[in-house]
Amino acid sequence: MTNHYHTCNLTTMYGLWLRSMLTLKPAQRGQFGPKDGIYASAPWYGMLKDILQVKEYRILDMTQNKLVVYIDKGIATVTDIHKKLEEDTGIPMAEQQLLLPDGKVALQTEQPEKRNDQDAEFVSRNSIFL
Repeated sequence: MTNHYHTCNLTTMYGLWLRSMLTLKPAQRGQFGPKDGIYASAPWYGMLKDILQVKEYRILDMTQNKLVVYIDKGIATVTDIHKKLEEDTGIPMAEQQLLLPDGKVALQTEQPEKRNDQDAEFVSRNSIFL
């Protein structure tokens, strides 16, 4: 295993951590992860801490019925999400409307809010909503 787990998506990170914890040889079990600093004696703990700190944005593209998932790398504002969505879905930024699960519109200038009690944001073309 390599030490580049921090560049993976969340599912891959969980898989690497679980594989490390389920290694049959006790001497190797849990040894995957950062081996420096305070986690030198328990690298698995540092990796688990990194996994739990990842912010994940799940957006349902209602025009294509597709779930788009972004990890919080380089996302500072809702506009950053709009730009990524334009690249990935082909919906121009001017036609995107991001709705939070509670029905509120995500404002373009504010920092994206990650709420643990709600699952996904929804994006669709403006013309769909009347």
